Amino acid sequence: MGHTYPGATVPFGAVQLSPDTDTISYEQNGKYNPEIYAYCAGYQYKDPTIVGFSHTHFSGTGHSDLGDFLIMPTTGPLQLNPGTADKPLSGYRSAYSHQTEVAEPAYYKVRLADNDILAELTATTRVGIHQYTFPQAAESHVILDLMAGIYNYPGKNTWAFVRVENDSLVTGYRQTNGWGRTRTVYFALSFSRPFKTYGSRSYDPKQAYRGFWGRFDQAHNWPDLAGHQLRMHFDFGPTQAGQQIKLKMALSPVSTAGALANLRAEAPGWNFADYKQNGQAQWQQELSKITISSPRRVDKENFYTAMYHAFTGTTIYQDVDGQYRGLDQNNHTARGFTNYTTFSLWDTYRALHPLYNLVQPRRNADMVQSMLAHFDQSAEHMLPVWSHYANENWCMIGYHAVPVLCDAIVLGNAPSTKTTPSTPASPLPASAGTMAWATIWIKVTCPRIKAALPYQKRWNTPSTTIALRRPLTSWAAPISSRNSASGPPTGRTCTMPASASCARARPTAHSGPGSTCSPPATPPTLRVTPGTIAFTCLRTRPHSSPKCAATPASYPTSTRSSP
Repeated sequence: MGHTYPGATVPFGAVQLSPDTDTISYEQNGKYNPEIYAYCAGYQYKDPTIVGFSHTHFSGTGHSDLGDFLIMPTTGPLQLNPGTADKPLSGYRSAYSHQTEVAEPAYYKVRLADNDILAELTATTRVGIHQYTFPQAAESHVILDLMAGIYNYPGKNTWAFVRVENDSLVTGYRQTNGWGRTRTVYFALSFSRPFKTYGSRSYDPKQAYRGFWGRFDQAHNWPDLAGHQLRMHFDFGPTQAGQQIKLKMALSPVSTAGALANLRAEAPGWNFADYKQNGQAQWQQELSKITISSPRRVDKENFYTAMYHAFTGTTIYQDVDGQYRGLDQNNHTARGFTNYTTFSLWDTYRALHPLYNLVQPRRNADMVQSMLAHFDQSAEHMLPVWSHYANENWCMIGYHAVPVLCDAIVLGNAPSTKTTPSTPASPLPASAGTMAWATIWIKVTCPRIKAALPYQKRWNTPSTTIALRRPLTSWAAPISSRNSASGPPTGRTCTMPASASCARARPTAHSGPGSTCSPPATPPTLRVTPGTIAFTCLRTRPHSSPKCAATPASYPTSTRSSP
């Protein structure tokens, strides 16, 4: 069970437009439903029906989320319930056959048997592009289900908003509380031809306060909708055999305006074949970075399929103008790098990021920058553990971002330290006086592993010096000014052992001169000159004792003030 999806995406694309084949709930009788595990990517080959095509999917994970903004074309009488796998005609889902299914890089095709609709999908980085070829029918519809999701459960949708801008453009967003506790995704949806009518159905339970908007008929042609559980339908009237309706849905982590800007920048026209060709050209370029020779075709198929999946795990998470939603739930701008998300680090630190350093060095450098931005925005002052969509989900053990950063530094693929950034503007009001900022020069000694296991002997430790710029208020201890700002100061060197016992607990970054962890015989070390980054390992079970502790202390470094 590979937990992969067959749909359309480009390398590291923010959109993963793919079929979802059932509506299994995460919850069953108030408890975890073990059947949900098979649907981490939304798709199961054995399933006989397709519920619809949603725009976000994980690849290769062992837990899940996403499945945003499910689209389904239908004919005949309108049905807003998805129905069930054993009775697909009871809802808008459709039976299908693998004989009509085609999956290629940046392209997916299938015939929806119950409605005789040919569905074709492709994508740009931030836009999912649909092409539906309809049969002759008296009624035709497109369903937008804002309730559908992967690892779904009653109450996962915390809010949804839809605004019908005109007869061919719809914008909105939805917020969910799942693996990502506070996750918001915005969209802009454009149709190639105007819809004749539209409507919605709210599945929210009745509540005591209903406001004054209840005086309106919001189920029919009402352009401003909000609620927890919403489904929309767009009606196109009769269609002729072979008539096509195309859709473009752009996503944004920031706003509907950002989604619309992404749509206009990446998909201004309606030539589906061009988008498919461009997407496949991107894949050809990326997959050509490694060439293998083998007399057996199956070896090449296996290798390039694995390489394809390697380039779909971590995804771009910013608009075309560089804006993205940060871990602090504020909007930020990535300056000088591309922001990425979906850091399944306990899975990827061993092999995937080392591979990126070899064949995707620029992207991996951007991923390191993204992790450092995560650190800046983290209330715990931590690098990501397992993060996605502006959320730290705290899944699994260890602190695997550290070896990812170290490997990038060892290979010279870390952010440059030659340029000192300008002092940021103070976030405090003028009445608060001045804000002191410090440049902490850190000498990082990173291990190059020469053994099969992370804690075996024989380490080779090249090092580099990087500069971290932080407001003094973000450090636990006061800053002294015994050194100048002209360069890396000299001083004591403190050591943070990366012990196995620490790695099994949940660490959090603190300022302090070292750690009282008991290291293995020859551990990797993080050496900090003259200040330190130390770690405190938290209790992972009730009544367990913490394995490590850090002692706060002052830092000899340089300071300056900004208004």
